[in-house]
Amino acid sequence: MVTNYTIDNDGYLKGNGIIPYLLKETDDPITVENIFNEMLRDVRRLHDVYILTMSDDGKITGRERFQICRELDNLLGDLILLRVLVSGNRNFFDLTIGLNNQFITFKILKQRWEAEGNLGKIKKLNFKKFKFWLTKYFSVRLNRFVSFMQPKLKLASIQEVDKMLMHSYLDKIILSTIISRNDIFSARIS
Repeated sequence: MVTNYTIDNDGYLKGNGIIPYLLKETDDPITVENIFNEMLRDVRRLHDVYILTMSDDGKITGRERFQICRELDNLLGDLILLRVLVSGNRNFFDLTIGLNNQFITFKILKQRWEAEGNLGKIKKLNFKKFKFWLTKYFSVRLNRFVSFMQPKLKLASIQEVDKMLMHSYLDKIILSTIISRNDIFSARIS
């Protein structure tokens, strides 16, 4: 796996993963729009892989679980890179979850991210089925984010208030993706 992290029983998260390198190897500059479009492609691949896993017997087996986790890893890398670009700080960002000292600090080291923090009680999904998370929960948040972002991508510069809203959208999607990936990998959801 390109992403490796653990969430213990108290909600403490520690892990790392790869930031997408494909865009870094091209002559095109890394822009919010490039990463946004790559994120959308990864969402489509995640959906396609999920549909394929369910087509034969309707169950997610070990190999299929690994494939879904790989797609979630790719998506997570895109989301983190997008969050870094929007924040303007290419070294780190803090993802604040709630009012009870729940946070994750992300550090960016070359083409890797490292994360450490405390999720508190938000350490697992309240869903038993990955399908429900993907189609009802994640899709709704992603659609809101896409609707918000598309007009902003056409602007020459993004206003600070819009950046703060982007942070909020991205933080929620990143957190949800981290927890979903952890739950699918550990077979808590199927």
